[in-house]
Order: sequence, then C-alpha cells, then structure tokens
Amino acid sequence: MCYTTRMTKSSHAQSLNERTEKAGNFVREWISSNVYNVPGLADLPREIERLASQITSDAREEGISGGDLARAVGDIDDYLTGAYEKVMPVTVDAGTV
Repeated sequence: MCYTTRMTKSSHAQSLNERTEKAGNFVREWISSNVYNVPGLADLPREIERLASQITSDAREEGISGGDLARAVGDIDDYLTGAYEKVMPVTVDAGTV
C-alpha cells in the first residue's frame, strides 16, 4: 500500500508564510551588512543591479527563492533603491535655504 502526504491549504499557507518571513528576515539582515553609502558613487542603477544580483545569489545559498524574496519585499530593485537612499547623506541645496 502506498501512502502519500497531501498538504492541506492551511499547512501550505503556513509554509508559505514561514518562507516569506524567513526571506524578509534574510533581506533585512543582508541589507544591514551590504548596503552602505559609497562616496562618489556615480551610477546608482548599476550599483542596484550589482546588489540585486548579489542578494539573489546569497538568498539561493540560504534556500530562499526569488519568489520568496518578492513576496517578502516586493520588487527587489525598488526595495534596494529605497534602502540605499536611506543611507545616502542628505544634501542641502543652498538655493532653497
């Protein structure tokens, strides 16, 4: 006799929630270690592309899929851009003071 395990909808949802939470925790920790102000950075889109590639690769090594990352934070490029903008120094326009 062959027995198979069927995942119920609630256990599937719980598993999905756990993976999403794991991905969110991973992203927050990764960003705190890898996103920082780079003085003189001239090409933010290229830096975001580099960071997105690196976080995706590092996440895979931890068993976190791209889908899990997207469920946790939305678009990874947008999320990284927001994170990077938070660490950039604020500049004051002398013409508006």
